[in-house]
Amino acid sequence: MKILFLSVSTCLFYSYVNAQSNIVAGGNQASGTGGSITYSIGQVDYSNEESTNHNYNEGVQQPFDVSPINNVSELTLEVSLYPNPSSESAILKIEGATNLGLQLELFDVAGKLISIQPIHEVETVLSLQELAAGNYTLRISNKTLIQDYKLIKY
Repeated sequence: MKILFLSVSTCLFYSYVNAQSNIVAGGNQASGTGGSITYSIGQVDYSNEESTNHNYNEGVQQPFDVSPINNVSELTLEVSLYPNPSSESAILKIEGATNLGLQLELFDVAGKLISIQPIHEVETVLSLQELAAGNYTLRISNKTLIQDYKLIKY
């Protein structure tokens, strides 16, 4: 009788506990000298919440990679590009670069120049609404500085 009661109680308990809403095929953590990453494989759904200023993908691990693709100068900028990937807009944040005469250039995957925009503030908002989904290159440049970053529109 005790075993039956314990079995039924255990089954009822586990039917109400939801620690994870998705079943994933695998996942792991990796770390090295450059940082660490946590990943999962096989997630089948997620929840997307959008507002006028933000876009949240709950249940999806978003990459936050803003390392330069190339750096053709001795000056290194502290750059943040978020959210990346994005569907509506992205924010380019450059610390201490308001008086450097910088501009941003956006290129498509074929290398075609899409837009040029001067950078006057610490934070610059990039509208992505008119762009097709895909990979883009964001170039920050002036006379002595060229840094390229990968930007993804979904």
